[in-house]
Amino acid sequence: PEIGELLLHRVISSWKKAFNNNNKHLSMTSAQFLAHLINQHVLHQPFAVEFVTFLLSRPHSTKQHSRGETILRVETAVVFTKHVAYVLQRGKPQLVNRILDIFSAVLHNEEGCIELQRNSTEENNGQQARMLSLIQDVFAARENNFDCLESVPNQLKLIEQQHQVTHELGLGPVDVGIDTTQPELDVFHVDPNYEQNEQNYLAMKCNILSNKKKQTNDAGNPQPSIAGTEVKTSSSSSSSPCTSDRAHSDDDPKQVELRRKIYLMIMSSIDCTDCCYKLQKDALHTLNGSEREIMSMIVECCVNERTYLRFYGLTAARFCLTHGPTNCQEAAQEEFKTQYAVLHHYNTNKIRNLAKFFAHLLHSDAMPWTVLQTVKLTEATTTASSRIFLKIMFQEIAEHLGLTRFKERLEDDPVVQFNTSLFPTDSQKNARFAINFFTAIGLSAVTNNLRTWLKKQPPANGMGGSQTEESSDDDASSSSSSDSNSSSPCEGAPLLSRELIPSPRRKWAQ
Repeated sequence: PEIGELLLHRVISSWKKAFNNNNKHLSMTSAQFLAHLINQHVLHQPFAVEFVTFLLSRPHSTKQHSRGETILRVETAVVFTKHVAYVLQRGKPQLVNRILDIFSAVLHNEEGCIELQRNSTEENNGQQARMLSLIQDVFAARENNFDCLESVPNQLKLIEQQHQVTHELGLGPVDVGIDTTQPELDVFHVDPNYEQNEQNYLAMKCNILSNKKKQTNDAGNPQPSIAGTEVKTSSSSSSSPCTSDRAHSDDDPKQVELRRKIYLMIMSSIDCTDCCYKLQKDALHTLNGSEREIMSMIVECCVNERTYLRFYGLTAARFCLTHGPTNCQEAAQEEFKTQYAVLHHYNTNKIRNLAKFFAHLLHSDAMPWTVLQTVKLTEATTTASSRIFLKIMFQEIAEHLGLTRFKERLEDDPVVQFNTSLFPTDSQKNARFAINFFTAIGLSAVTNNLRTWLKKQPPANGMGGSQTEESSDDDASSSSSSDSNSSSPCEGAPLLSRELIPSPRRKWAQ
């Protein structure tokens, strides 16, 4: 999945550079590449609407498109639509309808679209006729249900649908030079632990292949009683306890029907606006006080995705901010407490989805920050799963707000009184653990107040000797350990690894 996401960033960046430089050949080929990535379900399908909308829309500034740029926009949009329309028509036809509505608006010179008609010269008339012919070819292909356009060849259908990972990326600002292509990965770096990592990879490969061979043999010689027991055991262990308890408690047919209806509304929605409209119109109108069920179903759908989809975060945030903020925010807080209590039952992928989901609710102010009082950041009250969850959530919030603003939000008057469990001052051991945790994840700046408090405390018994030994070892090893207090971990507590999720094989340094 990481390679697919990096590929998308590089293709989008390549198209932006070609488009800004009026490089027709590279712009057209990059657009075709993006279309095929959508056909292969590497890039999510709503990107097609965003891409065509940008190409055929009029700029917000007073600057008008030149004639050459207008032709490039129309040709790129037509070529991109022809390559992606076949799959969209059979997957989400409503997206094709939106794209055709945009082309129709261009033909009718509606407001907000690019202008095809300019000065009536012989050259402009020929260019205008060519652009009109290209757009009309798209509508002609629509009459045949896009059967004449190419789809994904059978030779390229290599991955099954349940194993495909679709990334949700946007086009972003075209004129802003934000580098997301990670050019440092193009340089080879020697891995000092290459032999060990290679052995770990071979062991993992043999384990996967042996399990696959065993499943093939079991399929050839089925054992009904044993197989049924195994399936039942695996399914019960893979499901979260929250889901199991809710399944046993949902004896009310009306509640079961409500949850089924909410699930179908979420899965059939195009975007977050459409989803919130359906939920507010149908689910909330059917039963009063169903905010908790709606929030619970949104979280469950988000958790079961292979990668985090921003659609769920936007839907939950919009739902909390627009419809009954008090009730919906209380439902979000209760769901946070419930999911945080059962994190040890989830795998790493589900924990990552949950962390990014609740991070979106926090940095968008859809959920009050006082919910952080649920987290008690000590060595005794946290597990490996909860630390991974907190690491990803805090890093995601800091990425959207910035470290300075994130620190300010934690020090606000309404929030600081609830953060005593996040920055514990009941003992020096817990304070050191919290400092080491935030230092390990790269957010040491938020612990400045806690470091100041720790400096004012008298030294604990037995700490002098250990500190002397540690300082002597540090001086003998290197001088790099004498960093500033804001970026160095605190002594007296176990250090936390910066990479809480180790990679089994790393040949290329990232």
